[in-house]
Amino acid sequence: PIAAFEDQIINAEADQGRMTAAIQADKAAMDRRMSFDRAEDAVGGDWNCSKCKNKNFARRNTCFSCSTAKGAVAAERGSTAINELFKPPSYNEATPFFQTMEKAKGEGKWLLVNIQQADEFSSHALNRDVWGDETVHDLVSENFVFWQRDNLSTEG
Repeated sequence: PIAAFEDQIINAEADQGRMTAAIQADKAAMDRRMSFDRAEDAVGGDWNCSKCKNKNFARRNTCFSCSTAKGAVAAERGSTAINELFKPPSYNEATPFFQTMEKAKGEGKWLLVNIQQADEFSSHALNRDVWGDETVHDLVSENFVFWQRDNLSTEG
């Protein structure tokens, strides 16, 4: 390569490593955003500390005043009955998109992608009313590989 352009060469392994790390870190954040007992600020924006009530900028992961982790209260509360009612279907693929795509090809199935919004109740209702239905479950499981994420996730 020409020396002047060496810094612009794409390093696929480094890019894939960064994307894999972002996807893994994003799973917990997505779970918090899609739960009903989340802190008010879990979907983005400035947030109030659960311990000292200090208002913090969205970019902070810990409280500026007392160093408490962002979303600490939501993590302590755990799962509730309402979260269980609106959880993603059991047949949702946990693997990254491109791996899920390869799985669908290998099994000769269609890939069904569902992108949800945490702040839209209709997204949660899909999990309960559509994806949770026994007939839909059977139809999707037999013919599709199902992949669901929220719109704020790395892959969403």
